Amino acid sequence: MNLINRIPASAALLALLLALLLPSDADARTRTIQNVENAPIPAGLDMKAIGDAIIDGCSTRNWQASLVEAGHMQCTLYIRDHMAKVDIRYDTEAFSITYADSDNLKYDAEKNKIHRNYNSWVQNLRGDINNELLKASR
Repeated sequence: MNLINRIPASAALLALLLALLLPSDADARTRTIQNVENAPIPAGLDMKAIGDAIIDGCSTRNWQASLVEAGHMQCTLYIRDHMAKVDIRYDTEAFSITYADSDNLKYDAEKNKIHRNYNSWVQNLRGDINNELLKASR
């Protein structure tokens, strides 16, 4: 008698359902990308002060900022063998941080998913930029 004949049908069915329904290892390590949309900027800051605050906020956790054009920067973070690149668009009212590119972060464009650490890196970046904007507004 082989092993298949020893397993009750209900147990086999349960095992099959679990295999189909539980996320794969790759899914467990990815999350939906969470962009930052229209985060408010304190009143009274001009574009230069905002740009300087964004650069300072980026440097807090070793993001490398480069100006693309007025109101648009790209910031890149290198951690071990990972790279994350975001676009930061801003005016005197608000700023947004959106995914631009990555390397070795399990990015899936169809599912809009990426390595689970990416979103926390972006939220930390948002907080660091907010802190620098508040400093600049005093």
